[in-house]
Amino acid sequence: MLRRPIPLNLVDAAFHKAVNPLSYKDKRNRWNERTWKRAVGITCALSRKYYFDKGDEHPMELDENDRDRSYLYGRLLAVADKLEEEAQKQVESSRITNAMRYMQRFQQRPADTWKMLRSERLGPYYKKLPPDRRNWYSWQITQLENKFIPGEIELAVPLGVRFLEGYSNQKAYRPAKPKTDVSNTDNTNKEE
Repeated sequence: MLRRPIPLNLVDAAFHKAVNPLSYKDKRNRWNERTWKRAVGITCALSRKYYFDKGDEHPMELDENDRDRSYLYGRLLAVADKLEEEAQKQVESSRITNAMRYMQRFQQRPADTWKMLRSERLGPYYKKLPPDRRNWYSWQITQLENKFIPGEIELAVPLGVRFLEGYSNQKAYRPAKPKTDVSNTDNTNKEE
């Protein structure tokens, strides 16, 4: 049996369907997150296989050093999505996030949509978080924005399939918890 490379039009079709999460509805016309996540996973697998056939291997886990514009924008959107989800848990809400609502627009016009999300939509969610989490998300977003090659963050060019890879890898990323030194737990650090 001959192994043929995955055609680009198949990857593109899966990508354009997956960047429209609101099109995944269940029988009651509600957003079906599980089906959408499956579509994202399949699209990322197709993308990795397509690039692998071209000699460009993309890892399945988060690549901190990848400076591809589409990949970085995907990571930014995932951080914004996590921020909103965490803030919604503080007030026991489960609405669809702005990151999901604007994903298709984000793919088509990333620079404009990111400016709008960052300046207008994320603000209320920041306020719902404790200061340490607020600072952590702010730091995370700044770090990602600084990874862009100068001038690329402002480009008015749609994002490619690597956008979903960045989104998916960032959403799945679970940073290692910092190790605490249990041998230094005496009371010498208490304020007097």
